[in-house]
Amino acid sequence: MNSYAKPLNLFLGILESITTLQTEKIMIQLDWSQKYRPRKIDDVILPTTIKASLERLVRQQGGLSMLFWGRPGSGKTTVAQLIHPDQTLCIDCAHAGAQERILGLERLCLQYATESTRHLVLLDEADHLSKESQLSFRSFVERFSTSTDFVITANNPNHLSEGIRSRCLPVHFDLHAEPALQLQIEARIQRILHAEGIEHVDLAVVHDIAKQNFPDVRRTLKHAQFIFG
Repeated sequence: MNSYAKPLNLFLGILESITTLQTEKIMIQLDWSQKYRPRKIDDVILPTTIKASLERLVRQQGGLSMLFWGRPGSGKTTVAQLIHPDQTLCIDCAHAGAQERILGLERLCLQYATESTRHLVLLDEADHLSKESQLSFRSFVERFSTSTDFVITANNPNHLSEGIRSRCLPVHFDLHAEPALQLQIEARIQRILHAEGIEHVDLAVVHDIAKQNFPDVRRTLKHAQFIFG
């Protein structure tokens, strides 16, 4: 191999990582659903049946392994990332490399166990996991729950094994159960439009957008951006 090949490949890899990070930052600024993603639990639109418990969980910085399930765009991932904002490892289980990252969790969890602060491992969209990956993850929950919190998000929890479901407290993000939450979504749209400098908005259009997409908050904001942005 050419003596310059390895340094060149390393440089290109670093450059690609930097470019990816820069692209993600730009996309966050462009995409309203990311730009205005809640930074604290009080700003997340949630059913009253679970919001107080989740607020308490965030204040005490975890302590439980949980399964957040419900429709897409209902705030599952956002809430999970607010429990330990600076100590969260997120694995996108819909990604092709998820299985390899799960297999590498043992080394990370052993390291976390030596640290004084609790960490959180988030398996996002875990209903995409293979049976083998679910079996591996189940063992990590058993072994490391004293030092690490584990949160799983899923649209359909029935795709998860009984072993995982029995080890993670289920929390249903059911915005449909409270139709009044649509009004909070409409108010969120109006605040965003004001922040973007968009005035003289037809509130009937805002209402229609929220109603059409309810309870998917993420899709609602994307639709609003498409219409008004």
